[in-house]
Amino acid sequence: MNGVLDIVIFCKDTNSSKSWYDKVGFEYLRGHDGMYWFKAGNGELMLHPTDAQSNTDAVFQLVVNAVDPLFESVLEKELTPLDFSNGEKVITEPTIQPWGYKEFCLRDPDGYIWAFVQKS
Repeated sequence: MNGVLDIVIFCKDTNSSKSWYDKVGFEYLRGHDGMYWFKAGNGELMLHPTDAQSNTDAVFQLVVNAVDPLFESVLEKELTPLDFSNGEKVITEPTIQPWGYKEFCLRDPDGYIWAFVQKS
């Protein structure tokens, strides 16, 4: 299937979520009426306000060229990197998974899991 993937994430507080996505390093594109759009690969990530309970069962994986600089940036911004394959263990360096990916994860303000992956 060809096309560009856009993702919509429903957030209890889009202003708080926008701040978090800014810290992580997503490129802010635009905003309107409590909704915010960020660049995500060839597509876009939209933060959409909601009063409903969020479904946080999804994991979003972003493949990056180099995990280490992003990891250092996350630490400098006082975010908490985790290893979700090891029970949400707080980590001090990216992990190498048995399948060969170097990665770390973050949980956003609404509970969504983001895996930042460098494929080897």
